[in-house]
Amino acid sequence: DEDAGTVLGYTTDKAAITYRGDAFDLAELLGVYEGKLEDVYHCNIEMPETLVNVIKCKNPRCITSCEQELDHVFCLTDREHKVYRCVYCETKA
Repeated sequence: DEDAGTVLGYTTDKAAITYRGDAFDLAELLGVYEGKLEDVYHCNIEMPETLVNVIKCKNPRCITSCEQELDHVFCLTDREHKVYRCVYCETKA
């Protein structure tokens, strides 16, 4: 969610970007004006090579489980199958 302003070229009171599906191939931008949903915009987006603090590692033995100050970093290991893995323990996201 973002405050009032311009997001992806659209002016809104409040913008919420949600992701549909398994991950990152379609984004939905909700345009909210004066507290009321007015517009829904869809756009395709590229899968980033690295995700930082977007998802958390589910492996209880991962160093990110006990080291709170570490960023949760995932690298794209298989673009075709949309697979991200933790850079610390290689657990699949």
